[in-house]
Amino acid sequence: MNILLDTHIAVWAIVDDPRLSVKARNLLLDPDNTIYFSSVSVHDRLLLSQAKSENYRFMTHDEMIQHFDEKCIIPV
Repeated sequence: MNILLDTHIAVWAIVDDPRLSVKARNLLLDPDNTIYFSSVSVHDRLLLSQAKSENYRFMTHDEMIQHFDEKCIIPV
């Protein structure tokens, strides 16, 4: 699976933050997944649009993004 990370997910993974859920850790560590981080990470709607247009799944902990109710969102 191709997974596009939200900024805070990438930061949490890099610093091994305890807020990174077990689900997120498992997805990030799964060798079958390809993890992406975008240069547009400061604009969440652009990230969601990129995930949709490139057929990625968008992993986020941002509850506001989850309200978009898009199939490509992976809430963690």
